[in-house]
Amino acid sequence: MVEKYPRSSYVPRALMTIGLVQYNNDELEAAKATFQTVVEKYARTAEAEQALRFMENIYLDQGDASSYIRYAIGTNVSNLSPAEQDDRAFQAAHSLFARGQFGPAVEAVNAYFDKFPKPKQEKFARYIRGVSSYRTGHADEALHDLNIILNDWTSKYTESTLLTVAALYLDLKEYNEAIVHLKKLELNAEYKKNYGYAVTNLMICYFELGDKDQMFKYVQLIKDYDGATEEEIAKAHLYSGRFLLKDKNTAAAMKELNLAALKSQSAVGAEARYRVGQLQYENKEYDKALETAFDVINNRETQEYWVAKSFLLLADAYARKGNVFQAKSTLKSVIDNYEKNDDIVPSAKERLQKLNSK
Repeated sequence: MVEKYPRSSYVPRALMTIGLVQYNNDELEAAKATFQTVVEKYARTAEAEQALRFMENIYLDQGDASSYIRYAIGTNVSNLSPAEQDDRAFQAAHSLFARGQFGPAVEAVNAYFDKFPKPKQEKFARYIRGVSSYRTGHADEALHDLNIILNDWTSKYTESTLLTVAALYLDLKEYNEAIVHLKKLELNAEYKKNYGYAVTNLMICYFELGDKDQMFKYVQLIKDYDGATEEEIAKAHLYSGRFLLKDKNTAAAMKELNLAALKSQSAVGAEARYRVGQLQYENKEYDKALETAFDVINNRETQEYWVAKSFLLLADAYARKGNVFQAKSTLKSVIDNYEKNDDIVPSAKERLQKLNSK
């Protein structure tokens, strides 16, 4: 029909049908070319609008939002106003961000800013680029955008930006900077839904900085806070226990760690239970340490790191009890089967080397 009646009003509809068949068959380049024909030759039709939407999907699926933006705002579909062009370009970036495609989202925002020096959605676009940069490991770029938002306290993105910046500084272990942003979340009455997050992470920051008084202040705030989750309370017990261990107050530390293990089935509980076992080991209670390590291994299996740490604890306890063969077997199993790139395998190799040298 397309070839026989090229001027027919049914041609754009026929082309759309062809394009959809190609699209559904994953013939994306062919579909893109067909939809492009509709957009360019039949720009004033409803089919052109529909074709452009499918082209957007294809470009975004291919992670090429910048090419889509350049193409879309250069078309004559529906005679888009500058504001509508701005919106269309921004929506491409927003769509990628919503899909969790953070690298392409950064590129899309870059293209958006290149095309529109005074964009309508500047704050939201900066938020998208800042969070996406953070998620892709580009801290400096993330902070550039996010701090611009934080300089405007009227922005509706301020609270979510504070959360992102605080998390970023926590990841970077820049605890004093994290405290600045967490304090804003703690003290602003409008941010009450994130109060628990703020005080829990302030506790962690002060623990890492070695500020005992401030840390225990926030421990108590968490325990007294009616809105605290079980997980947040468990963290308060865990960090209390860890600080008490630093102070050599082992009896009080053991109590706090056991409470943390009881309240949490997540990594917090697994860590607390492991630390109980480590404390038993240091107290030469090797049978108890073995029992606790097996408890983590058998009942916290989703927490890979702490399960692996518990296998190392098993090996240590076996070695102390004179079962060197079992200790070596345990360490070899960890070395052969643990896949993450952290301190576990190097620690296992170091222990095994020491046992082999005896």
